[in-house]
Amino acid sequence: MKGEQYVVYIDVFFMINFVMDYIVIRLTSLVMKNNHNRLRIGVAAAFGALYSVIILKPLMNHSSYITFSSVIVAFAMIYMAFGFKNITYYLKNVIFLVLTSFLFGGVMNYLYYMTRAGAIVNEILHGSSNKGMNARKFVLATLMAYIIMVFAVRFVRNHKKDVKLIYDVKLSYKGKSVVTTALFDTGNSLTEPVSGKMVHIAEHRILRPMFKGDEAISDKISVIPFKSVGEENGLLYGIRIDEMVVLVEGEPKFIYSPIIAIYYGELSKNGKYSMILNKDTMDTALS
Repeated sequence: MKGEQYVVYIDVFFMINFVMDYIVIRLTSLVMKNNHNRLRIGVAAAFGALYSVIILKPLMNHSSYITFSSVIVAFAMIYMAFGFKNITYYLKNVIFLVLTSFLFGGVMNYLYYMTRAGAIVNEILHGSSNKGMNARKFVLATLMAYIIMVFAVRFVRNHKKDVKLIYDVKLSYKGKSVVTTALFDTGNSLTEPVSGKMVHIAEHRILRPMFKGDEAISDKISVIPFKSVGEENGLLYGIRIDEMVVLVEGEPKFIYSPIIAIYYGELSKNGKYSMILNKDTMDTALS
């Protein structure tokens, strides 16, 4: 109705925005795997909530002018919560925070107009019922939603673990190189018996282009004993190559003079990978 006015409780408005900002930052932390500090996240959430209070009146009249300042605040919130490591990682965190905020806002908008939750929020903000009681209900519902979202993130992360454990790998030997995909397997603890160095496993078809034409290759092959389910005393033949590069989150990790065991067969039934990395690969790799 024209001329209708609402009374907004600033303290409750601040609390609601603080809870929302805290949830969004925590979700960013979970997905981006940041080393988070709850106090720093709380400070960042409080800063975001304070900003929401400051722009409350301008937002009602000039929402188009708020977008730029909101992005700046997002940069500040990420810095407060996680600090600064490098520009690429920092921008990824900011972008994810902004996208999550829009997504969360869309969900809350749906709940506001389509469910009883919207009526509760409206009562809290405009004081049409017991502010204290409904505020507690709102906080409780929000915390429950947060717990559900955390479990959802972890569920998706666990079910995508096999994808995250597959890396692009480049193998080099005497000026020749091959590129393949490898599974990082914590169960592969193979070591070469003489040197004690860790051993990786690769399909013969992948390695063959590197060794083609090298008549002395047979003299460089070592025997590697292993045990597995159904095979108590197995043998693999391994060879030391010049270099292996593992691409981890866009950054190359170098392993010099690695030992590769030759497997005559297919390591993956669905063809996702043709090599298995040793469990100590990431500890040994150099940036």
